[in-house]
Amino acid sequence: MQIGGNQPNPIPAGVPLSPQATLLLLGRARFQRYLSAVGGDDQTALALYAWNAGVAAAALTEVWHLEVAMRNA
Repeated sequence: MQIGGNQPNPIPAGVPLSPQATLLLLGRARFQRYLSAVGGDDQTALALYAWNAGVAAAALTEVWHLEVAMRNA
């Protein structure tokens, strides 16, 4: 899979990330929002991040369906 022109995607689709890789990709500053929400527990914060990513993916799927419906109208 390619992203950003000719740059290969370093994360194959469907491959779960380790907690360390997730923290590296997010950065500690961004991850702090999740840590604060769960009282500072890294594992619970990672679970919250994964839940949030799943909700966002589900919502985006519905937006795509709406876009197709509007184009076909």
